[in-house]
Amino acid sequence: MFKRYDAYIVGYYGMRNSGDDALMLASIWGAQKLLGLNRVKVACSEHTPDLGVEWTKNLLPTPPQFRGQHRAKHYLAATQSNRLIFGGGSVLHTEKDIEMKRHLMKLSSKSKSMAIGIGIGPFENKRAQNSCAKFLNECGFVGLRDQQSYELALKIAPNANLHNSFDLAPLLSWHPEFKTAQKREGILFNLCPLALNAFGMTDSMNEAKRVSNMAQVIEAVHKNTGQPISVMDMNGHDLYGDWQLSTALSEKLAGRVPLEVIPYNSNPLQVINKISSFKSVVSMRLHGNIFAYLAGVPTVALNYHRKCWQWCDQAGIPEEYQFHAKQFDKVELVEAIEESTLLNSGNQALDVEVAVNNSLKNWSFKHEEHRIFSRNPFVQQRKAHC
Repeated sequence: MFKRYDAYIVGYYGMRNSGDDALMLASIWGAQKLLGLNRVKVACSEHTPDLGVEWTKNLLPTPPQFRGQHRAKHYLAATQSNRLIFGGGSVLHTEKDIEMKRHLMKLSSKSKSMAIGIGIGPFENKRAQNSCAKFLNECGFVGLRDQQSYELALKIAPNANLHNSFDLAPLLSWHPEFKTAQKREGILFNLCPLALNAFGMTDSMNEAKRVSNMAQVIEAVHKNTGQPISVMDMNGHDLYGDWQLSTALSEKLAGRVPLEVIPYNSNPLQVINKISSFKSVVSMRLHGNIFAYLAGVPTVALNYHRKCWQWCDQAGIPEEYQFHAKQFDKVELVEAIEESTLLNSGNQALDVEVAVNNSLKNWSFKHEEHRIFSRNPFVQQRKAHC
């Protein structure tokens, strides 16, 4: 069949999640700017962000209009494309999903396919791990975004083309529309539901306790610093979005602390710009902390998943600015937030340009920058301004 597209880009896109929106933009923009793949088709749900780039949508209705609709649309797009690009996220842990990815590569090209800036595991069972090993061995290039994923991949597929790379989001700092604010004021909070399973179920009593504790923290911080307080929704899903926590906090703090609620924005560059206007960010969402890092804003991480702890290790965030999202000492958290507002720049040890260079490793099949990027006018132009 005639190949209409240079690449079919697949990820958890269009789910009204700021982190996934960033990975989607980085995947499309990187494929076009760094690999010269101008004709790209992207799998996404109906809530597609406007990213200001040229691309073709493979819309996947939610819910499907008939059984097998998503799979059929995926297969057709893969058959029409020269390669698959699996762009970012924790995408390899479920057998059924991994097997579908293997089928997509088979319909397109295994040797040309790329999995970039991804995390793997924990696996749902041994079968999922075996499927992942097969995927890693078949995929032409695999860039693992964290050390733990890289070591796990080496263990289960030592002969695969594996590379220790980075998250895709730092590449956005090279985007021409990437901008940061000149003036900083206030403290930004981001809270998300603590799901008990893949279906988004939560423990209502635990959630209520978390909101109550965080309301006390916010009230104390506002009283001690006098800084305005904002809460940002980084997931706008109708059922599982951050608005649940924002609404509950607003009700808890009504009449005690003026609280600005910033709704979900589908443009990640605008989200980063907004985050850059604050003195400090307190975030549960992984990409809330990553966005603050790119904007040079100190962060206090409320970690709920191993990927969050892994990011803190990568970025070099001091332990005194890391807390468990479910169980934390309120006094210590208040002190950490107050201290973060006194910093003149980010509290992350990793230089952003180092992160960008590590993120660029996702785009080289041989992990040798000079072969792919030395004559790339976009990269050379960007380096000239560094």
